[in-house]
Amino acid sequence: MKRMVASILASMFAMALIAQERPITVGIIEFQGGSGISAIDARTVSEVFRSELVTTGVYTVLERGKMDEILKEQQFQQTGCTSTECAVKLGKLLNMQKMLYGTMSKLGSRYYFVVTIVDIETSRVEKSVNDSMEGLDDLSKAVKRLIEQIIGGKRLIKAGESPFLKVHTMVKTDLLKNVDAIKKEAPYITDSEKLQLVNQFRKGFFGELLLNVYPLPGFGVCSFVQGDVIGGLVLIGISGTGVACLSVGLGGGNQPLTSVGAAVWIAGIVVGAVWPIVYSAVYNDALNKSLGVQLAFEINGGSRYACGVNETFAAAAVAHRF
Repeated sequence: MKRMVASILASMFAMALIAQERPITVGIIEFQGGSGISAIDARTVSEVFRSELVTTGVYTVLERGKMDEILKEQQFQQTGCTSTECAVKLGKLLNMQKMLYGTMSKLGSRYYFVVTIVDIETSRVEKSVNDSMEGLDDLSKAVKRLIEQIIGGKRLIKAGESPFLKVHTMVKTDLLKNVDAIKKEAPYITDSEKLQLVNQFRKGFFGELLLNVYPLPGFGVCSFVQGDVIGGLVLIGISGTGVACLSVGLGGGNQPLTSVGAAVWIAGIVVGAVWPIVYSAVYNDALNKSLGVQLAFEINGGSRYACGVNETFAAAAVAHRF
């Protein structure tokens, strides 16, 4: 009897795990266009959205052809279906767990999107998200941002396929060589993940710069600490040549060679003071641009009442913009 109970419990547990691992089924209703939006544009947005949602692996997305076939058999017209009631009715016909519908509108040269996902079992709106873009050139990015809001950072990730881990590896290996590849993956990672990468890999120079002054001035210690091996080797070459000429000149009483050696070494020290600053600026700019993160200096002001005195204040801060 105990074995039977244990077997039944194990089977129920296994079935629960399988149910949790199986992606939720979702159908996408054709996007509806407002004023200034053609039917072709709305249909294109629907297809791009469907394709991008499939790549996340979070949902099992019903194919458009299969969906059209079922609706044709049921003589159901999905055009104009932009309400929760309609989405629920359509979801039950298609045997979906969730349905997604969206609208696209235009104001001036800017396009606006609103996407709503409905739970069929509860007949309630699960989430509604929105985004906008200037022109249609950034359609793919806008759709990816919408999907990121919907899935909330969840992805069906196989070993080695996490977008965040991919970008992390590329930045850590060689950011400057992987800028284009990082730009392609960046839309698939969240803003918090981007900020994490910026904070982790951003290059500083002030503290490291002191290493180029002491204990080996001009020998590129700072550059090696920054990860700039080429810069470090260049500085070693310049300063090493200067010190060698200076030593030989002093040892042999050769004043011209001594002067040349001293001048080259001083040049190495000067270059060593400037090089890390330039490198960190170039590296950080490439990091921010590849991830789509902008650094902005913001100055905020206001007034406050403290200790019986009404005073004005100003504050400066560095902000990350996405």
